[in-house]
Amino acid sequence: MRVRVLAIRMLLGIFFALFLAKFFFPQAPPAMIGILAILLVFSAYVLEALRKKGG
Repeated sequence: MRVRVLAIRMLLGIFFALFLAKFFFPQAPPAMIGILAILLVFSAYVLEALRKKGG
């Protein structure tokens, strides 16, 4: 189950990283898009931990 959540978050992270990079930084190199995708997935897990801790 957790592997499926990770896969979904990774796919969505890559998709939104591509979208955001092409929208705000049209000349962004692939490395920047990869870093942005990693940050998006990391932030999803941080927000989930904060939500579980506070609730």
